[in-house]
Amino acid sequence: MSVARAFYNKIADTYEAGFGKAYWRLYDQITAEIIAKHLPREPSLILDAGGGTGRWAVAMAREGHKVVLLDVSEKMLEVARERIRNNNLISRVTTIHSDIRKMELNDNNFDLVVAEGAISYCGASYQKAIDELVRVAKHGSYILASVNNRYGLALTILKKFDLKEGVDHIDRLLETGEAFTDLPVHAFTLDGLKESFRKAGAEVINAYGKHTLSNFLSREQKEELEDEKVFKKFEKFEKLMMDKPELIGFAGHILVVARKF
Repeated sequence: MSVARAFYNKIADTYEAGFGKAYWRLYDQITAEIIAKHLPREPSLILDAGGGTGRWAVAMAREGHKVVLLDVSEKMLEVARERIRNNNLISRVTTIHSDIRKMELNDNNFDLVVAEGAISYCGASYQKAIDELVRVAKHGSYILASVNNRYGLALTILKKFDLKEGVDHIDRLLETGEAFTDLPVHAFTLDGLKESFRKAGAEVINAYGKHTLSNFLSREQKEELEDEKVFKKFEKFEKLMMDKPELIGFAGHILVVARKF
C-alpha cells in the first residue's frame, strides 16, 4: 500500500472537518473560481483525479456534467459515494479506485481534467502523474492542477522548526523539491511545473497562488480569520494577489491551467 493511500484511508472519516475553517475557505474560494471559469459550457465529461471525498466532483456534476472521480484511497471514495448519493448524483458521477500515475482510462477522453493536490503526493514519480493527466485529456482541453509550492513550503518550514533544524530541511527542499509534511511531498517551482507539463504535451497558460498572503499567518492569526469582517478583507487581499507573477512564489500552493497541445 502506498504511503498516500494508507494516510488518506486513515483520515477519510475526519478529512472534511478542517475545510470549514476560514483559512481553508480562502483556498477553496480560489479553487472554485478557477474551476468555474474553465468548465465547458455544454454538458461534458470531466475527470476529477485524486478527487478524494468528492467535494469538487459533486460541485461540477451539479452544473450538469458527467464526472469520473478517481482516487487511490478506498476510504475516501466511500465518503465520496455517500456524498454523491445524498446529492442525488449517482447517474452523473462514477467513482474509480486507482493511482493517478497509472490510470486505466482511454487517451484523449476528457473535456476537462482537474487534479486538486494529488500530483505533489506522488513524490519523486510526479512526472508519471502529469503524463497521465495530459494523456487522458482531449487535445485542446484544459488541465487544472494544484500543487505544493516549493518556496511557500520553505516559509512554512521556517515557522515550524527552530532555525538550526529548519535550514537543513530547507536545503533539501530547495535542492530536490522533496519534503515531509503529513506525508512525503514533492513541492514545485512554477518554472519546473511548466516544464513538466511541456514534457507531457501541454502548455501552462495561467498560474495562480493559493494562500498567498495568508501563508505568512501565524497559528493565532489563522484563528482570527474566523471573524467574518477580517475574513472578508483577507479574501479581497488573496484575490488581488492570486494572479500576480511576482507574488506566486510566496504562496502555499500553485494552481496552473494547462492546455493540451
